[in-house]
Amino acid sequence: MAKILRTSYSLAFNNQMAAGAAMGETNDCAVKAVSLACDVDYTVAHATLKRFGRKDRKGTFRSSTRSAVNALGFYIRVWGRHEHEALIASYPKAHQILKSITTHHPRRFAKRWSQADLANKTFLFFTAGHVAVVKGGQLHDWTVNSARPVLEIWEITK
Repeated sequence: MAKILRTSYSLAFNNQMAAGAAMGETNDCAVKAVSLACDVDYTVAHATLKRFGRKDRKGTFRSSTRSAVNALGFYIRVWGRHEHEALIASYPKAHQILKSITTHHPRRFAKRWSQADLANKTFLFFTAGHVAVVKGGQLHDWTVNSARPVLEIWEITK
């Protein structure tokens, strides 16, 4: 298989990075992910996460992220192992042997992630010490060019 070329970040993610920088934030992946997943301004996501225990320039506990998403009027459905396996089974034949979904998959398997059953959904991808958002079949995060194993997937719905 040919090497997949690096890509630039999405415009939505670039806007989130600018908003975080304007507030002097670091370690704000959960703020960016909640903002994009829940269609709220960065400052609203920041304030909501802060209300649930996030400290400025510090990482965010998953429980705080859950509380913030719910407070913004959204529901979370955690994917089970069988859903991970079913998604991998829908990849092109040679890739059905993969053991886990990675942050690179929405771009690597864009044809699959652009199909209606995934493209019309919003997901939070939790990796070791990080969270990213997949919306419209596209990963909006700096991990777009890396293959970080996804440990947990939350499907976000209104």
